[in-house]
Amino acid sequence: MRYHGTGPRHLGDILRVRTLSRLDIDVRVGIGPSVTVAATASSQIGEPGGVLAVDPDQATAWLAGLPVEALHGIGVRQASVLRDYGIR
Repeated sequence: MRYHGTGPRHLGDILRVRTLSRLDIDVRVGIGPSVTVAATASSQIGEPGGVLAVDPDQATAWLAGLPVEALHGIGVRQASVLRDYGIR
């Protein structure tokens, strides 16, 4: 976070702009308090790319609004089992 004296969201913007300018590839950048939240955030960004930052104090509420299959690493089978346990 000391890079250019900025926060995570701005660093994600810098990464995206540099990737576009140097490689001509647009990327999705998810930022969160854990790898799972960051990966889930990046999967929620539509085409062509963008940056989605989830603040640590907002992660629980943000995740609660998503269906269970939106969580990073949860496939169709796992989602079905979680739904059977009442986890939505």
